[in-house]
Formats: sequence, structure tokens, C-alpha cells
Amino acid sequence: MPFTWCILVMLVSIITALPKQNPDFPVIGSLIFCESDALDYAATEAGSLQFRGNVDEDVGSSVPVSVAVARARVFAVEDGVIAGGGSHACYRDCVEGVAMTCTYNFTITASTAMSYLCGDCPNNVSACSNPSCIAAGGIVRPVTVVNDRIPGPGIQVCLGDTVIVNVQNSFGVRGITLHWHGLKMTGNPYMDGAPYITQCPIGPHNSFQYKFLADTPGTLIWHSHVAMSLVRESDRTKGSEGYEEADGMFGALVVRRPLPSEPNSDLYDHDLAEHSVIVWHWYPEPSATLINNGFNSKATLYGAGLIINGKGGIEDFFGRYQKTFDTMPREVFTVAQGKRYRFRVVYNSAPDCPVQMSIDDHRLLVVATDSAAVEPIEVDSVILNAGERYDIVVTANQTVGNYWIRFRGLAFCNRNGVKVHQEAILRYEDADEELPTANNTYTEADREGLVLNPVGVGHISYPENSTVRISELTNIDLEQAQNITGVPDNVTYVWYRFNTFPSGSYPQLFNTTFSFPSFPLLTQRDSITSDMYCSGEVPSDSGYCSDGFCSCTNILNFPLDSLVELVIVDLDSFTHMDHPMHLHGTQFHVVAMETIQNITLDTVKQLNEQGGIPKKLTGPPLKDTVSVPVSGYAVIRFRVTNPGYWFFHCHISSHAALGMAAVFKFGEHQEMAPTPRNFPTCGDWQLPDN
Repeated sequence: MPFTWCILVMLVSIITALPKQNPDFPVIGSLIFCESDALDYAATEAGSLQFRGNVDEDVGSSVPVSVAVARARVFAVEDGVIAGGGSHACYRDCVEGVAMTCTYNFTITASTAMSYLCGDCPNNVSACSNPSCIAAGGIVRPVTVVNDRIPGPGIQVCLGDTVIVNVQNSFGVRGITLHWHGLKMTGNPYMDGAPYITQCPIGPHNSFQYKFLADTPGTLIWHSHVAMSLVRESDRTKGSEGYEEADGMFGALVVRRPLPSEPNSDLYDHDLAEHSVIVWHWYPEPSATLINNGFNSKATLYGAGLIINGKGGIEDFFGRYQKTFDTMPREVFTVAQGKRYRFRVVYNSAPDCPVQMSIDDHRLLVVATDSAAVEPIEVDSVILNAGERYDIVVTANQTVGNYWIRFRGLAFCNRNGVKVHQEAILRYEDADEELPTANNTYTEADREGLVLNPVGVGHISYPENSTVRISELTNIDLEQAQNITGVPDNVTYVWYRFNTFPSGSYPQLFNTTFSFPSFPLLTQRDSITSDMYCSGEVPSDSGYCSDGFCSCTNILNFPLDSLVELVIVDLDSFTHMDHPMHLHGTQFHVVAMETIQNITLDTVKQLNEQGGIPKKLTGPPLKDTVSVPVSGYAVIRFRVTNPGYWFFHCHISSHAALGMAAVFKFGEHQEMAPTPRNFPTCGDWQLPDN
């Protein structure tokens, strides 16, 4: 068969087999093998594929090229079901009482950044946008992706829409789940996507359908979720999985409301899908390899780089990698002079690396944090920790031109010569397509003026800034606000610190490392026995501990309809990191936060019990991720209204993978929604003796 016709036939066969609205993924029954004496194809038009070198006549060696060609063309089609974002029919002006069913097809694969599909990128900048070219970081490395793109398909829907995501796991050996970060999943906890908490991982070559109501308005994230296996301090080998989100498996999730019911909607003219700003920490090699090797060699885990909407290069701080920072294309956000734009900013990181965001010659009007509106506050910069989101309004009131949108890494992204930063471009319509004239250095990104959400306050000074903490914001999202006044029914202290063992340092809640159960607590709850889990701190002589290292499935119980006050206490005094703590299944109000010199748990308890902690109980900000001050505390309150098992963990990926987590049980088993019929099960098994 001639090569051209072979590729055409193969494309038709794969496109025909791709899932459409049907969640039952048809399996491609056979592959078409394309033979050719030699292939040296370099299409010249912009956006085309480029292949270099010869392809052997041997069938086995020609399969990867032909399959990649076909897959690249399939996923390059701007079909909203595959591409998501603004190309999907559900991206629309939201109207009260009008809901849609929004279907997306996600195919999960292992791929390669800067593969041959990227042609002559970055020498030919347009080649960096070739179909299925994943240019992230500009360095050849393995990546884990959805539909051959980073970020993955954006989900842009309206409040009340039904979202269906058909997931096909095409990994060869890895299980996976997807978490819908910020959605409460009210009455539908089985769709939360926490492995071994709410579902079994989706096995290799298996499919799974997520179906849920878009029940939480705001700026959210979807991403794969960690599921490490770490059971004893003596186990010095850490799993190679669990960092798929750090290696590319993430995307935007935006749930809009009709403008009349959207607080602060009068402050902007445009709220566009293309103004989602997804900032991700990025390593020049697979995260699991780098992090696990560093942990097992007791090396410090520094940051490396940032990508913005999948774009940007990497600096080389230690002389180990190719330096691509100045050569890779950057993301561009276009605005019209005189107009006001809502930007939805999302951030996550594998190491401890908060980022400070600013825009040259522009101020930032913050109108929401995580998924709830706040009383607007104009600042010069805002700091995001892992898992946090901020909605900002930018007024295009400057001279037509190009301006840097700057992100400056802090903590371990600013240590021992490592100075991580990245920039995007704010481009006014009619401006030349060129870089801004200002320098784009780390130092230039240290913006003076008012900064929101300062980190490391107990150890880092802000001499050129005035600061506003999250707890000082005022919630105006009355539709989502909870009644958290009155005397709490339950006051729980969750405390943590880094503890050092012969194999390394672990961030531990209650001096205990979280270990996942062998089956999902929610869906197979009738199989839970009392010896399978602990609750809070465990005695050092218990069966959960060995040589001082304690590990268990830590579950805290909260009765349904109770008012909970959670006091999260950071007992570390030698680190400079604020841990961003994220809770699935509910939002919470941040009513207080502070740092304390020579902090102890007893000091915080005494302060709270004696009324020594001032609490904002009128209009406290509503969040699902809070950056807890180092050597300090954050006090949050919430109503227990959503029965289920919900994960609570640090959202720095490496900390979650090391077991900085617990599970919150909301309500009793009989109060939880019934498990869907034929829901997948998993767990340990052994051959009976007889």
C-alpha cells in the first residue's frame, strides 16, 4: 500500500474508533502497518508535521511513526469533545435555568516533550505549535498527557451543567484517577477521583466514565491524583508513579454563573476561555525520577522552572541540562485598550515553590480566590501556593504595546543560586508581535507595593511591600457562604512537622505518614475493619510504628450537620515553607491565621481555649486550599453537609506523595449515597489454604 494512502486509511480507521458520545470505548481491532523504503518527509506549511531520517522497512520499526502520525492528526482536530476549552459547545453565555450535558473524551497516554513532532522548534517558532507537539520546557523528556496536549483539554461549563468525561487509560502499566479540584461533588462522592479513597485507579487499557454536576462555581482545576505506596521508614525505595500531574496531566476547569448572579461581574467587560492562566512548576526530567532519587540520596529538592499554559523554557542552574529559557515561545494574552478582562489564574507545584505574580505597569484587581468571590481589592502582586487560584481583573489602560506578566518562584525556587521565574506577554491589540522591552530577570519580578497572600512571614521580611493575608479578605459570595457563627460542635487540632529518619525527612500530620488502604474506603466501606486505620496520633509502641516511624490510614470522624473548627498548626521552626492544605468535598471559611515565635501545640490550644485568637466570623473568605503560615496556624470553619470519605492533604505534590495527608469521614456509612451499581472494586487477595 502506498504510504500516503496507508496513513489516510489508518486515520479514518482510528477516527471511526474514537469515542464520541458513547462512553463504551470501542477497541481498535487491528493496526494498519505502513511500509516504505524510506521516509524523509518535511512538510513546509506552518503547523505541519516534520519527520527526519529513514524508517526501516521492518514492520516493527514503522509502527511508531505511523501510529504517531495518526494520533497526532486525530488529537489535532479542534473538536470540542477532544480539544475542550473555547471550542466546546458548552462554552457559552450562562443563562439562568438553562443547563447542558457536556461530554469530553480524555485519552491518557505517555508521550515525549520536544519529540520529532515538534519539527524545527524553537528555531522555527511556528513548529512549536505543530499538531501533537508538546513543547513544554523545550527539553526532550517523557510526559504524561491527555489528548496529546499540555495543558489538557479545558472544561468550561455553566453552573448546573452535567459534565461527562470518558477516560481511556492507554498507559501500559499505570493506574490513574482524575480529581476535579474545587468541586464539592455534593451527593456524588464517587466522582471525586481520589485513589483508594473514592475509587480504584483506572487500570491500564481500561476506561472509566466520570459523570457529575458542575455544582461549584468559580475557577477550579482538574488533574491526576497521587497514589503513592509508602508503608515503612525502612522501605527506602519510593514508587515511580504518582507524579503524573507534575508531568503534564492537568487542565482548566471553569464553572461560570449567569452574570446577574455573579458577584463582581460589573467590574469587567470580558471573561474569556483564552484568559485562563495555568502556571505549573516544570522539571527537565520526569518528576518521579528526580524527586525519588533526590529523596533517597538526601538531596535538597529545588525548583527548576515554570510553564504557562504549557509554554516557556527552562534555565539550567546546575549545568546539567540544555538551557531553553530564552529560545522557547511564551504564552501571549491579547487585550484591547480600554477594556477590562477577568483572568483566571491557577497554580501547582511538585516542590515547595510558591510564585509571586505581577504585570508590568498594571495593577491587579482581585475579585475571587479559589471558587468564591471576595470584596475586590487592588494589589500590585499576588502570591499563589500549590493548588490555589485567584481571579483578577486587568484594566488595559496603558499605551498600546507588550508587557511582561511575571511569575517569580519563592522558597526552594529561590535558594542557593536557583532563581526560578517565567513570563507571559500581555499584548494590546495593534501592538507589534515582539517581546516587551523591559528586562525579564528574577530581580525585575520582585514587585514592590501591596502583595496579597504573603508566604513565609515568620522568616521572610517584605521590606518593599505592605501585605494582606488571606484571612483579611471579605467573602461576598452569599450563595456559597456557610453559617459558621456560634460555638463549634467539634474543635479539632491538626498539626504537622518535618520529622527526620535514617532514610530522610518526612512531612507528617500527627507524626504519622499516611498510607493508602488496599481498596477505596467509600465504595467498599462495608469491608473496613477497626484494625485497618488509625485516628490522629498513634502510640509509638503500636503496630503502626517501627523504629519510631509511624504510618497508617489516618481517618478523622466528623458527624453530619456539625459545625467544625479545624485549627491547622505548623510546628516547624527551621523551614521557610507554608504548606497549602487542600480539603476535598467541601469549602471552608478561613477565620484566622498567625505566626508564633517558639510555637508549640499547647501554646496554640491555650490561646484558642482562652479566646486569644481573634476570629473573623462575619464575611471570612471561602476557600478549599489554604496556605498555612510556617511556625503558625490557620483556623478554618465549615459545616459538615456532604457525607463521604474526603482526602485532606498538602497540595505540594512531593509532600502528598510522602504521606502528608489524612482522610475526613463526613457522617456515618448509612448517611452516604449508595455506591453506583457495578462500580469497579479492587483490593488484596490471596489463595485460600484449602
